[in-house]
Amino acid sequence: MWIYLTFLATILWAIATIIDERTIDTYIKNPFVNSLFYSLIGLIVGVGFFIYRGSYPISTTNFIIAIFSGVTYVITIGAYFFALKEDEVTRVVPLTSLSSIFTIILAAVLLGEIFQTVTYLGSLIIIAGSLLIAYKPYEKKIKGGIKLSKAFLLMTIGGLFSGISAVSQKYLINIGIPTDVVFGYSRIGVAIPSILFILLAKKEIQRLVNQKKHHVFKNMILSETITILGTIFIFLAMKTGPVGLISVIANTEAMFTFIIASTLGFIIPGFLVQKIDWQTLFQKVIATIIIIIGITLIGE
Repeated sequence: MWIYLTFLATILWAIATIIDERTIDTYIKNPFVNSLFYSLIGLIVGVGFFIYRGSYPISTTNFIIAIFSGVTYVITIGAYFFALKEDEVTRVVPLTSLSSIFTIILAAVLLGEIFQTVTYLGSLIIIAGSLLIAYKPYEKKIKGGIKLSKAFLLMTIGGLFSGISAVSQKYLINIGIPTDVVFGYSRIGVAIPSILFILLAKKEIQRLVNQKKHHVFKNMILSETITILGTIFIFLAMKTGPVGLISVIANTEAMFTFIIASTLGFIIPGFLVQKIDWQTLFQKVIATIIIIIGITLIGE
């Protein structure tokens, strides 16, 4: 069941990502606006969980870990939105696979999640397929002649903090704290940076209001609500599934994003800013096949 829940979450995230890309490319100049909406909607949903369930006491240490897991995830979200400003959606999303590398390592060291060799092989294949979807000749050079994009560097930073966040939340679930309680407290952590986001996004929000771009706010509310819903499914998956493999399977978001975005790109020309030619299409189809092979190995 945790595998199905993870797939459902990735499909929802793919849809939300495409909405975000459309909104950011066309209307939003400051990615902190998206981060603000994500934080606030997460807080509303988290508070709703507590209103529904009632209070649930936890130790101060576990409370701090839960809040910390939310704060660190905001760094991931911020890196993601800034990366979308640098590159197209079907190349940014695959870079979220970098978080799986950190998550697998941290889960093995801190949680004792150790798998069979074939499972690690399948995980590496999925990560490789996701990165292949994102590959293109990059413009920025660093020492040693390696070429990296700003999006790659941003998503590497985001991936590290995503791994820290996921392992922290899985730890709390493992010690018996109810999943919805962990989710609720982590959403409070996610909302803490919103105070800073309000200051950083104030001018941009005022500009959108003055230009009467009210539909932009509706798009962001829709997108971040879908994202939070996907996150809830991930938390439900973590209740029984290993966080390392959940992180790996979530990389299939790249595959779903590619399929959905490419379909929309062909049906509605100019809907998304992405390069669709035969060479790029062939590369991404091969990458998708590689991801499917990796999923098959994990399921063995």
